[in-house]
Amino acid sequence: MNLIKKGVRVEDFFKMYPYQELILNEFDFDLLDKGRKREKIDLLKIFVKHIKNTFKEMSYTNIGYFLNRNHATIINLHRGHDNLYFSDIDFKKKSIFVRSKFLHIDKHNKSEIYKKKCLDIINNCPEDYCEIFYNAIIKTKPMIENKQTV
Repeated sequence: MNLIKKGVRVEDFFKMYPYQELILNEFDFDLLDKGRKREKIDLLKIFVKHIKNTFKEMSYTNIGYFLNRNHATIINLHRGHDNLYFSDIDFKKKSIFVRSKFLHIDKHNKSEIYKKKCLDIINNCPEDYCEIFYNAIIKTKPMIENKQTV
């Protein structure tokens, strides 16, 4: 599949890939394959809903290119999630379960983002500020170890 189409951001593909892999490994469904089985459509709805909530800037078109589907199909899947979530208890349980699995990916992504941001600050600040940052981090260490919020 050609990843670069009509200005689609390649970064978006790399953001979605871990979630697609998780569904493939956990449920043995490849979201990139076409099909109309209820189980697969439910997983697509959950996937699209989570991606749109997690990456708000990501367009329906980019998600559609990733899943090899039209943007209108992605909009329909996104809206369909909420309709089923509030009317079908089994779907709601499945959505909660799958999205809890997705949270492990989200947590990893967020920690990597913040590590990179911290390193960027350190690498781009004057040397005399590095000591100030270090001391601020050391002061919060006991709170972090006790799982307190700052």
